[in-house]
Formats: sequence, C-alpha cells, structure tokens
Amino acid sequence: GSTNNDSTSNHHLSWLYHANIHWNKSDCCIQNKNELNGNDAPNYSLIPVDLQNISSIKHAFQQSGLDTSMPTIVVSELVLAYLGKLNADNLMNYLAHHVCSATNSILLAYEPVQMATTTTTTTTKHSTNLERQPPHLISVVEGYATSYYANFRSKLDKGRNPSMKITKLQARQSQQPTSGSSKESTTFETMGWNRDSVSNRLRACGFDGPIDSICANDAALHLVKSGIQGLNTCPEPFDEHIALNLHLQCYYIICASSTGTYMSNFNHWCPWSSNVHRATRNMSCWYNAKFINNISTKNVNLNISSIGKEHEEQVRTLFQQSYKSFFDEYPSIKKLVKSALKGDLNHNRQRDNMNDLCHPIPIRGEIWNYYSNHNGAFWVVIDNNTDDDTNKVIGCIGVTLMEPNLREYTNSTSDNNNKSSNYLFDSSTTCYLIKRFCVSEEFRGHGIGRALIDTVKTFIRQKICSSNLKCNIVASTPAVMDAANNIYISNGFVLLKESTMGIIIMRMYSFEIR
Repeated sequence: GSTNNDSTSNHHLSWLYHANIHWNKSDCCIQNKNELNGNDAPNYSLIPVDLQNISSIKHAFQQSGLDTSMPTIVVSELVLAYLGKLNADNLMNYLAHHVCSATNSILLAYEPVQMATTTTTTTTKHSTNLERQPPHLISVVEGYATSYYANFRSKLDKGRNPSMKITKLQARQSQQPTSGSSKESTTFETMGWNRDSVSNRLRACGFDGPIDSICANDAALHLVKSGIQGLNTCPEPFDEHIALNLHLQCYYIICASSTGTYMSNFNHWCPWSSNVHRATRNMSCWYNAKFINNISTKNVNLNISSIGKEHEEQVRTLFQQSYKSFFDEYPSIKKLVKSALKGDLNHNRQRDNMNDLCHPIPIRGEIWNYYSNHNGAFWVVIDNNTDDDTNKVIGCIGVTLMEPNLREYTNSTSDNNNKSSNYLFDSSTTCYLIKRFCVSEEFRGHGIGRALIDTVKTFIRQKICSSNLKCNIVASTPAVMDAANNIYISNGFVLLKESTMGIIIMRMYSFEIR
C-alpha cells in the first residue's frame, strides 16, 4: 500500500492494492496471472482505507474479496512508520491473524530502523529490565540516524496542530512503548532499533513463522555478492557513495512469515537470511492446536499450545509427580528432577546471560524464554473439560539445540587410565534434544505423547533450511521407565547408546529428520 499523510488532520489515507499473481519458485519470479491466461486486463484493484481505523481495514479487506486461505504477500513500503507505534502494531496484528494466516504467507516491508545499541540493565529481586539509555559514545551510523530522524520528524511537524507536535525529548524516546488512543502524538515511529527489536515486535504482533530483517545497504551487498548481472561495487567510493551508505543503513528490509512456513520457503523470499536460529527465535510462541481424543468413552477436548506463565507451576508439579514413584529406589532420578526444577523449569530463574535479556516474550514466561533462547520451544497439553473452568496441564514437552559437549561420550580404555572421546554424530549433523517429556498417568495410552512428539518433529522440520542438512532429534530416559522407552520406539526412534548413572541405566534414542 501507499500512504498519504495529511499533516493537518493527522489522518492516514492509504490505497490497498489487491493483485492476483503467480509465483514461479524455480525462477524466483512473480508473474501476472491474467497475462498467463492470455488476458491483458489489469489484475489489481485499488481500495481506499484509513490505516488508523481497524474497522476501516477490515471493511477494505472484505471489499477486496481477498482469499486469505491462499498464501498471501503483504508489501509495505514506508507505510507502517507513519502510523505511530500503537496503530502500526494494531495493523500488523490484524495482518498476522486475518490476512497472512495461511501457511507460506509473508509480510515484506521496507521501513526505517533507528540504530541504537547502547543499553543498561537494571536487576531487581523479581525481574530484569533492559533499557536503552542516551549513549555517551555512539557510532557514526547511530549519530547519522539520530540526526536524520530528528530532522525528518521536525519537517513532519510543520503545519500540524501545535498540540500534536512532539518535543525533542519525545523524539528521543520515540522507540519506547506507548499507549492511549489511536491518534498518537508522534507522526513518525521507526520499526525498532536493531534486528532483534524488530523481530520481537513482529513476533508480539502474532507472526509465528521465521522472521528476519537486514539493513538496505547489506541487502544491496548481498545482491552484488550473489552475482546478479549489472550489479557491481564502486571501486573508488567518494562522498556521495558514503552518504548513500549511511542513508541505506537507516532502512531495513523486513520479512515476517506465517505459522507453518518452513525456512526453506522463507529463504526464497529472504536469501540473505542465513542465520536459522535468529530467524526462528521464538517461533511457535503462538502455537495452539486443538484435537479430540476418546478417553474413557468420553470425547475430551484437548489443546497443545506453547507454554504460558499461567502453566509454569502446573508443569513443575506434573514433571515431579511423573518421577516421584522412582525416588526412593533410584536417588539418581530424584537428583535429576531436582536439577531440572532448579534449572530450566525454574520460573523464578535469574536470566543467566545477555542473550536471555534481549529476546523475551513476556506473556510466555521464563520457561518459554529459556527454551527459546536455546533455539527450541516448550509446549503443554491442556484439558479444557475441567469442572472449574481452569486450564489443567496434563502433558508437556520441550526441545533445545543439543549442546556440543552432549554430542560426544567418553570411554575408558582397558590398558591405561587415558580416555578416548567418541562422537555420536558428525559435525555436519544438527541435533535437537527432547527434554521434560511427560504425560499425566490417567491420560496415558490415548495418543497424547505421540501428538507431543509430532509437534516437536514439525517444529524441527520448519527450522531446516536445506534438504541436504542432516538433522536428528535425541531423547534420553531411564531404562526403568518402560512407558517412556516404548513411546520413543513406537514413534520411530532407535536406541543410540546406553550409559550408567549411579545404579540406573540411561538410554539415549535418536530420530533422523527426513
């Protein structure tokens, strides 16, 4: 769409372009569907819409006749920045849930990002806040962006109602979260201050597939390096080139995809997105799948969803109860459970590094944030049939990227005290580790465990960006837990190795993703 910003009335009239296209994946090109059918008629329509008004947006999309059950591309070129943060978030939320809802749908945006990397961390007993502070030393790019956007906002304020103008202090604080009516006092809001803040904002608006962004300058360099004919770097840059370089670093190309979109498809739109873990961080945080199981001759409505704050205590209790019958006979199992409750299942856990601070999804809670920051996810099974209308957690499962030290095991040689290391997988294989997998005893044997494992398999498949990539899912469980061992075997896992931990035998299983 395109935006006409009326500075005197603070209304944003936009034209919604609706076009029918054909995407040729092999040639990476878009073609006019009418031309493919031998029809020269225009294949687009223009619909006026006030982007500050959600009702107007809904009406416009209904009027367009857009079939959102098909993969849909939404293109925004310097539109979101003029709406103010609240209005832009409302629009992106609507797009994520109602327009880009089909698998392989995507929002492609070219929008400004105000670079700022200086942060301070404030830690209290119950929370850790990450706040941006005015830097004492800033980079050339940050200095240019600050000056550029300040001048830009000043020009936008000319001719506006004096009560709507913003001060220099408000301009500096423009990236802080705002609230209030849809008629915000700031006419211009950048999408964020770096790639992570942009991704977090889009994720919070409901985009649940891969998300990534890149500054326009780096995107241009990627095109040059990819060998596209006619694109070359300047052998001897002069002042105009340096100025253009600084200017392009103030704008980002942003890609946000829908639930179920695979990285392999995402890379067709964003070939520069080579960091899978960055693009898929917090992916699946809005996951919610319903299914009906026949349990004790009753049709039970169950949901598999991403863990939220409200589920954390129930997950801890369920995990502990699942192993409690083994505590007296096997102290090692009790120790494992205690370690988990103090570690990744600790919902009061102090975040242990800067990476934990940068990518939280507040409503998901600490357990989700831990797993997401370790390149994974965590799901729970909810029983919606309880008499007291509470969401009872009856199962859970988590998955993280397998740490390098867990990819090898050590054997003692028979002739001396030296130890030799043996690798379970070669270095080209990506491995994910299933953790905290359990189902409430009264609900076992009804396919809930299989559904949880299938959820993990689908999640990992979405993260694979190439058919040539080797990927395995690994799970470890005590040999005495027959139900856990049987469910892995029945779902295609193969026994990889056995090891001892105290008096118990631990079995490690592996499943190769194809």
